[in-house]
Amino acid sequence: MRRSAALVVLAALCLAGCDSEVTGTGNGVAAPVPDPFAPLREIDPCKVIDEQALAGLGTLGPREATTIGGGLGCTAALTLTTGARTVVGVNVGMAVPDGARSVDLGGTQGFQDEYCNIVLPRAEAPPRRYGVQVSAGSGVGQTRAEACAQTISVATALRERLTAPPTHADSGARSPFAGKDPCRPAGLVANARSSTHLNFTTCEHTGADTMTVRFDIDSRAPQGKPVRIGDKEGTTGQTAPHACTVEWTAGTAVGGARYIVSVRLEANPPRQDLCTDAVKAAAAVNGYLS
Repeated sequence: MRRSAALVVLAALCLAGCDSEVTGTGNGVAAPVPDPFAPLREIDPCKVIDEQALAGLGTLGPREATTIGGGLGCTAALTLTTGARTVVGVNVGMAVPDGARSVDLGGTQGFQDEYCNIVLPRAEAPPRRYGVQVSAGSGVGQTRAEACAQTISVATALRERLTAPPTHADSGARSPFAGKDPCRPAGLVANARSSTHLNFTTCEHTGADTMTVRFDIDSRAPQGKPVRIGDKEGTTGQTAPHACTVEWTAGTAVGGARYIVSVRLEANPPRQDLCTDAVKAAAAVNGYLS
């Protein structure tokens, strides 16, 4: 993950695992997975952080796309009218935590957790609700009450963007992850039995082997042996005798980070063709994203 001031605000983010699972059809092919996050996948978090909406609170700095806590997000520094600096974060695909308290955002209901983050739910997969999360705070010299009050002020200023979120199509800078589900395509592993959303960005496919597909936004470059993945250059590496990981860059995000896709294949017992199978699956995922 990117190591920036955003970590001050977002390090406490937490997304409960999603129990969206589908079993096999009986013929070795997994049935389509219901996506509990579908209503959220087109939302552009960097466009939710709106300069004009926040103008009454201060001056907004450059936005940086990132992934923290299992969601796809964006952060930006905000210099308050008092001269103090804070970091505003918007993270898409986060769960409403158990025990979160209801807060009023100028007539819009949000749910604030113990770390002061506020979620506005927009999707439901009982017993969980998922939505867009807002965070704010400097993490320096602030009491919890001050941080929570500041987050409410930021979320209230952004409420129109949160209730009718801008999409990647609206922004003209479409993310390769926009509208895409890591549990698609199905059938990435032999004798597929199930696919499970671990969170907004990650899916685990289970069959004869176990494969994990993850969407990430990071400043690092993929590491490993160069390999061709469809129309992309990627890397592959056998990280353990029974596991092979394939990674590639799918594009450049706001702020200069990379959209990185990783496919990790685990087999038990180990076998020699593990990375070959992982690269084939990665090519199918790349084709889906293209």
